[in-house]
Amino acid sequence: EEHKHEHFELQDTVLYDHFPEVRELLSFLDGEVHRVRLMKVTPGGGEIYRHTDQVDSDAGHSLGALARLHFPLKTNPQVLFSTWNGNDDQENYHFGFGECWVLDTRKPHRVINEGTEERIHLVCDIVVTPKLEKMIADVYHI
Repeated sequence: EEHKHEHFELQDTVLYDHFPEVRELLSFLDGEVHRVRLMKVTPGGGEIYRHTDQVDSDAGHSLGALARLHFPLKTNPQVLFSTWNGNDDQENYHFGFGECWVLDTRKPHRVINEGTEERIHLVCDIVVTPKLEKMIADVYHI
């Protein structure tokens, strides 16, 4: 609240220079990058509670929208990602290593890690270009 009148811009951190593979991946995806981060969920019941990202009004996976891509870098079989549809029906998924998942985070979702190893994802928010839109539509394996 105290900073609501200030203007902030996203910027690269010094850590980003230590991950040239991430830059190469983002170049391949061919879109304007908004945010890139590593997200960890601790083992033994670590949880990102059910929530929505309603502030991302431009989110989605269609042309010009801001897609959220999850690349699991470290995971275990006991990591569960849950989503809820408009009828509040829950669907559960496990995001496997080497996969890429496109999420609409305006819908309710959560993550829980009941395993013994941490879960780490590379998470990228990127504007959908025609190339990326086609990859998503074709269920392209990156």
